[in-house]
Amino acid sequence: MRQILPSGCYFEVDAAGCIVNPCSAALVPESLWSLVNAVVQIYQDQHGEELLAVYLRGSVPRGMAMSPVSDLDVVGIVRHHAHDKFQRWATPAWAQAVQDQIQAGFSDPPSIDWAIADHDPAFPGKNRSVKFVLKTQALCVWGADITETWPAFKLDSSLAFNHRWLAQDWEIWKTDWRDQDDSAAKTAFIQSFAKTVLRAGFELVMEREGRYTVDLYPCYQAFSRHYPEQAADMESALLSYLNPSQPDHIHNAWMESLLPMLIAEASKRLA
Repeated sequence: MRQILPSGCYFEVDAAGCIVNPCSAALVPESLWSLVNAVVQIYQDQHGEELLAVYLRGSVPRGMAMSPVSDLDVVGIVRHHAHDKFQRWATPAWAQAVQDQIQAGFSDPPSIDWAIADHDPAFPGKNRSVKFVLKTQALCVWGADITETWPAFKLDSSLAFNHRWLAQDWEIWKTDWRDQDDSAAKTAFIQSFAKTVLRAGFELVMEREGRYTVDLYPCYQAFSRHYPEQAADMESALLSYLNPSQPDHIHNAWMESLLPMLIAEASKRLA
């Protein structure tokens, strides 16, 4: 069983109270660039002239990747056509096939989180949460950086996005995944939901903390400072992220105890 390690940090906030993007090409390990270039080529092959830019996000462009835990998180920004449904954020249909291609071409590559999102040139316009991620915690590795003309994001409750998905994802757990046999898809859901819970917990306290993070351990720590009575449940959520193959009753216990409180507090503080 993987144990909790005290890792992660807070983003810098400038004198105006805006979040500073810490990502840099210099922080990406040299050993990963051949993989990054191969991933960019796949996006180009799949989307051609519709592809506007490719970004790395997450721990890798921040210089904080931890092998074998950290994924390579990638998102391609594609042109939106008015007659099509707007795509906020999605796993592309071709993701699994190209993952097999990557596995064959590289020795023990990290898992890749493939994503695509439609581009909305208006600001704030559509996709504000995606624009926030690109502006504050992503590195453009191909194409024109579409974030350059966007204003900075100020640290306030308008940056609270994760709490919006708590009730929906909890219902998906209860109806689609609880008591189902283990699978890669179930593991991915548990980790994604636990991550959402930890970040939603931090959203409740980030203005009181006066700082911002997406790293799960600091999220857990900050939440626990302000809600000590729920600290054990949030610790269990972090352990579920680290150990998603635990029996369902272990995941379910903290969900049943913690989720009603989080949803109620978010409704009161972040509505």
